[in-house]
Amino acid sequence: MKIRKASSLTLIALMLMGAVAFNMPMAKANGTTVEIVPNFQEFGVGNVNCIGTHFTVTIEVHNVENMYGLDIQIGWDTNWIRYVSHQKMIPVETYPGGILHQPTVPVKDNVDETASMPGAAPGTMYWVAEASMVPAAPFSGSGIVASMEFVIVNQPLEPEPDVTTWIHFTSITLADTTGSPIPGVTPVDGEILIHYKAFVYPPQPLLKVLPEEVSNVLKCNNFNISIWLMDENHSNLDPLWDTAGFDMMVNFDPTLIEGVSVTIDPDGWFAGFWPSGIFTVKQEIDNTAGTVWIVFLGLPDAGGVHTAPSGKGRLAQITFHSIYNDETLPLENCNITLNPTTIAGFPHPERPQWPWENRETSVPIPHKVENGHYTAAYTPAIGIDIFTQYPDGYNGRGGPWPSDMFWPQKEVILYAYVMYNHWPEQNKDVAFEVRDPHGVIWGVFYGRTNSTGYAMVRFRLPWPCDDPEYWFGQWTVIATVDIACTVYNDTLTFKYDYHVRVWKTTVDKAAYNHGETITITIDYGTVSMQTFDALFTVTAVDETGVPFGYAFDWQTVGGAQYCTYANGTTTLTIFIPKFARAGQATIYVGVLHKLPSEGGDAIYPTREPETIVHFIINPA
Repeated sequence: MKIRKASSLTLIALMLMGAVAFNMPMAKANGTTVEIVPNFQEFGVGNVNCIGTHFTVTIEVHNVENMYGLDIQIGWDTNWIRYVSHQKMIPVETYPGGILHQPTVPVKDNVDETASMPGAAPGTMYWVAEASMVPAAPFSGSGIVASMEFVIVNQPLEPEPDVTTWIHFTSITLADTTGSPIPGVTPVDGEILIHYKAFVYPPQPLLKVLPEEVSNVLKCNNFNISIWLMDENHSNLDPLWDTAGFDMMVNFDPTLIEGVSVTIDPDGWFAGFWPSGIFTVKQEIDNTAGTVWIVFLGLPDAGGVHTAPSGKGRLAQITFHSIYNDETLPLENCNITLNPTTIAGFPHPERPQWPWENRETSVPIPHKVENGHYTAAYTPAIGIDIFTQYPDGYNGRGGPWPSDMFWPQKEVILYAYVMYNHWPEQNKDVAFEVRDPHGVIWGVFYGRTNSTGYAMVRFRLPWPCDDPEYWFGQWTVIATVDIACTVYNDTLTFKYDYHVRVWKTTVDKAAYNHGETITITIDYGTVSMQTFDALFTVTAVDETGVPFGYAFDWQTVGGAQYCTYANGTTTLTIFIPKFARAGQATIYVGVLHKLPSEGGDAIYPTREPETIVHFIINPA
């Protein structure tokens, strides 16, 4: 008996070294089966991206009698899935749920995704072969040969159809105790259905006129507008669109302004994507029709190679000349519009999606447009114009415009320009009535015009002991002057508020361990129309008041529209060192113009709930 079993083992080993390949049907039988389990899996359901998804299958033998050895070979399509790892499950005494009884003789347990293992059946990428030996009992029943992990490496892209790929058997031999192949073995391959991934278009390109609003340009003065390329969310353009050329008509009112010059790609941004530079087709100004026609395109190298444009950049700058001032209200104005516009996309015949549709020629790219607006300068021939000490554009000068904001204890300097037929009026007494946000007169101030027609007064905003924030809001200044027995007036408004407000401070968790990092998010806003740099500081102290962390961040804030907040967010981090005591800790947030050591001052109070936040440091 021992001699017979040893002889059988030799036969099994020889058989395993030269596996018998055969044609394998796909249907399950009622007898012995060798299966990829699960037999069917699908990925990308709902046409979502499934590239990078890992999945596991097992190689299983079902309903076998008196098995003493096996030689199983499988393959797969590496265009769609790739091998990650595997675990052989032989013998069953070591791997419950596995197969074959110990002791065993391992022969093969190899993976080669090039399918080039000597002696293997064509297309074999995993080969497992092993036999039991005396005194092992034969195996009957069902068990797992190996568990294998794969990853999806490719997915069809809309409009390509779904893909079915297989983990398939290339050769199967099961041997009995005599070393003879077990007959009637049915293979069951594993079917992998990969749904196509929906083609997701990035945000469309946007042609935007900047600045959005131009005003207060006095007659005979020049100003510039630019045409920018970005995405429709005012963020970076996605290179997928591969914008290659532009045909743009800029429209304006020639009774208010006239075109002076056009500069295409003034910063060289667009040319940077094209090895051969750009080619200008049209660069024409028509001050009768009120149009500027701009046409240009990028040039690839001799082989058609270039970099797809991405990010944000200026496509053109147009210089205009103001030819009209308004001396009465309402002010004359016009839109600076882009219409019509065409964006040409570089040819992509390999793309079946719209708008490329496998065409070999350039295609029109969908895009959006945001226009600009121009308002004539207000220059009353007779009367008074009041404004503050801020630069033009923020001081309310030249028309019925508000001044930029002021913050606690800030000094307000009011100027009044008094003229008659644009000639300055000297030694005229100007009265300035100042009202707080509640309509109460805070004071009346007086100034006399100098030789150039300007009067000036100054006062400082209140910050009393009791409820000083009561005075926050919109303040109003009404100024009057008598010119030849006619009283002229002008009104100016401005906002009084903290220079920066902190709306909310949050930490990313309620409790932390030592050695963790706290992420602090500060939401803030300002009504300042002018931009400036603000210093945000964060100090963390433990339960006993010991500071254990400090962080700071400079932010450029401002740019608000009048009566609205320009909001922003900054994020800082603090590490919790070992010496910080467990218990309730506190974050203190501050905002300054600069550090106290540099002469800076606090902009916003440190107070709960917006700038003081509590959290827990867990005990060890």
